[in-house]
Amino acid sequence: EYVAKSAEEWGRVVAMTGKNAATPTLVYKSSRDTFAYGPFLQKVNGKSGLLFALRDGDTHRFGAFIDGPLTPPADPTETNCYKAPVFFFSLSGAYD
Repeated sequence: EYVAKSAEEWGRVVAMTGKNAATPTLVYKSSRDTFAYGPFLQKVNGKSGLLFALRDGDTHRFGAFIDGPLTPPADPTETNCYKAPVFFFSLSGAYD
């Protein structure tokens, strides 16, 4: 099951990114690719325009859009800082 409940809902979220010719592609899905940090980093490494959509139970659906590439640190216990536009969104739940 996807976080967005309809194509219209996905369309509204994609429209918020300001990317006129955006073609959403499912890069990572925890139920398919595991919840592990390593596989997640492998899937998003070097990608830009990442839309993270999360679900917490049946009522809270939210996420973030990062308009810049992510490159994981060489040491997975370290962090990287990025200068990229970011916005957060809520489809349902706390911000209804």
